[in-house]
Amino acid sequence: MISHYMTGKRVSWYTLQKIKLGKTIEYMRKINYGKVVDVSTCGNLCLVVEDNGVQHEIETSEVDSLD
Repeated sequence: MISHYMTGKRVSWYTLQKIKLGKTIEYMRKINYGKVVDVSTCGNLCLVVEDNGVQHEIETSEVDSLD
């Protein structure tokens, strides 16, 4: 089995975090860090595990390699 070049690499990605300020809602861009555990056979999706153990399924084009 051939592994994807991103498997095992440290990556970052952004999410929007909702913040409620009184009656208004603001969105703050938050950066997340993790390690790629697996990449789909088509190469479009990757499974990323954060340092605290939370798993995320993210499109490969949305992550930036840190290695």
